[in-house]
Amino acid sequence: MSGSGIRHFEHIDRAKIDMMLNELNAQGAMITGDNPWDIATHLHGITLRAAWSESTSTLSVSVTDSSWYIPRELVWRTIDSMMRHIQESEGTG
Repeated sequence: MSGSGIRHFEHIDRAKIDMMLNELNAQGAMITGDNPWDIATHLHGITLRAAWSESTSTLSVSVTDSSWYIPRELVWRTIDSMMRHIQESEGTG
């Protein structure tokens, strides 16, 4: 399933980007690139693209693919939950 739209997450600094990438790696995702990042989650065919604007502290995320049986709304709920957690965390540097 391709096409997804893009969501923008504000108040994201470099420490939060690192936290996000580390958590994705810990969960077995394969991450390629360096802003933008292409992320193969290895879960239900879900792949993401993330790009960060340092000047606006905004992370833009799009779902680039997922298996046909996974509702896109479920993918976004999971991403939104993770990003809320990251946005609310204190930066480490």
